[in-house]
Amino acid sequence: MTQSDDKNELYQELENLRKENDSLKKSNDELKFCTHLKTILECAGEGIFGLDVQGKHTFVNPKGAAMLGYEIDELIGKPSHTLWHHTYPDGSHFPREECPIYESFKTGNTYRGESYFWRKDGTGFYVDFVAMPLIDNEKINGSVVSFFDISERIEAEIEQFELIENLNDSKEMIEQSLFEKNSLIYELSITKEKLEKINSEKDKFFSIIAHDLKGPFNGFLGLSKIIAEEYQDLTLKEVQELGKNMHESANNLFKLLENLLEWARMQKGSVAFNPELCMLTFIVKQNLGIVGEFAKQKEIKFIDNIYEGAQVTADIPMLNTVLRNLISNAIKFTPRGGNIEIGIKDFIDQNQKTNDCIYVKDSGIGIDAETIGKLFLLDQKVSRPGTENEPSTGLGLILCKDFIEKHGGNIWVESEEGNGTTFYFTLPKTN
Repeated sequence: MTQSDDKNELYQELENLRKENDSLKKSNDELKFCTHLKTILECAGEGIFGLDVQGKHTFVNPKGAAMLGYEIDELIGKPSHTLWHHTYPDGSHFPREECPIYESFKTGNTYRGESYFWRKDGTGFYVDFVAMPLIDNEKINGSVVSFFDISERIEAEIEQFELIENLNDSKEMIEQSLFEKNSLIYELSITKEKLEKINSEKDKFFSIIAHDLKGPFNGFLGLSKIIAEEYQDLTLKEVQELGKNMHESANNLFKLLENLLEWARMQKGSVAFNPELCMLTFIVKQNLGIVGEFAKQKEIKFIDNIYEGAQVTADIPMLNTVLRNLISNAIKFTPRGGNIEIGIKDFIDQNQKTNDCIYVKDSGIGIDAETIGKLFLLDQKVSRPGTENEPSTGLGLILCKDFIEKHGGNIWVESEEGNGTTFYFTLPKTN
């Protein structure tokens, strides 16, 4: 062996020693790094674990194992998804293929988000996590995940959300209550206005009634005074005349009081209301018989256009009162030798419903437009004498209006001064 060969061999040994020394140094550095890494993992204040591409734990730091309630050995090699990351608190399943932790080593992207982890004892907690892929030689070998407990924050957010919901509910309730209160105040104000109007009308009405009562009473008292003080000087014919006048005054007073009492009972709601199917032909003939003598004295002819077998649904006493008042008025304001027609026809109201419409038409003196506007008003005096000075109470039509409206119907009048008058009233049909 030459001296040159000895040198080459020596150089080669030195190179091998250098490489071995570098390798030992690298291994020592790696050992130090691993030691430092282990220390870091053990001291970390958040949970850290590694996963292979099958989603099984490759390592777990003590904090992570403690947070999950497991020993480290219980987790290594076990699948994370079915062990502590499989469902939410509401029971809904989180599919593995949609889990962002697994997405990190499927796509090579880093993911951060919030999730829910389950402990070994069955309790759970909300977490904020970061999942990063582990890449070696451009190949994804798994993922490392760090996480920390955010339950207090989530619970505070849930409480805040519930508080806001409760506040919103309370706000809606308050707004609804205010709306109802304002509606009630509005309704009360409307009711107050109506009551004030009704009271005003009634006050005026009673003053009118008082005036109407005074006239017949004064006349009755005057006539009775004449008989009481001057009977010795009166002839039999004069006594008969005074008696006739007293009877007419008493009869008018009776009619007025009868209508007034009936109206008062109606306002109090003490009038019984019992609608039933009844024969209109019979009721009309009955009322014509009651007033027939008065019509006969004035030579007034009745035209009955109620078809045979006509029936209506009504409270019979109320219907009698309405017909009696309307027929009596027609006789009162129809000149001697006139005629009065009574009939029934169909009437379609504004709601397109068909009603029975009964009418009383006379050939009398008619009513002017101004008086028509006052006929059914409580606070207006519209009583006037008949064609032969027959007295009027002025209350009959108001009573008719109340009775017809009690049935759910309407009453109105068509007239022209000097050309007769027709009163109509409707009664709802029943099937």
